Amino acid sequence: QLTEADAADYIREEYLENQDPKRRINSAERENLLAIAACADRELPVPAEGLPHPPGSALAVSMRRGLVWQSTHGRYRQFERYRLCHPGMGRLLWSAAKQTETNRLVQACALAQRSPFFGCLLANRLARVQGDEEAPKRVLASVVSSAAAFERLVEHGMVLLRVQCRQ
Repeated sequence: QLTEADAADYIREEYLENQDPKRRINSAERENLLAIAACADRELPVPAEGLPHPPGSALAVSMRRGLVWQSTHGRYRQFERYRLCHPGMGRLLWSAAKQTETNRLVQACALAQRSPFFGCLLANRLARVQGDEEAPKRVLASVVSSAAAFERLVEHGMVLLRVQCRQ
């Protein structure tokens, strides 16, 4: 009988530590993959600007293998977002990489700093789905902790933040 640990071992060997030159991922791709995995079970595609590294070559192998899917949005298709092929894959990747829930929240806060609008959306989802009151507060604090991120929110409107302030 297969266990979650068996699945995590397979995922680690197949996607995170594969030594086949055509399937091997570099450290930048691994970081991007874990950033996407941190949000996968919340079914939130991660915007390109939220990733730790520019997604071009830093997601190429995972996209070619079908693990990561890219979508474009906006009137002029100017926004790129990335998600895993299945929401449950995020938990497996996270487990395979031997990451903790604390690290997952740290990753969510880093994503929120890099992409403040996404951070507001993530905080909203955490508050509604997870039921944890501290996680959304930490994510929102990350959104406004940097002057540049706060400026972007103010410049482009704070529509998504309004929902958070009511809670």
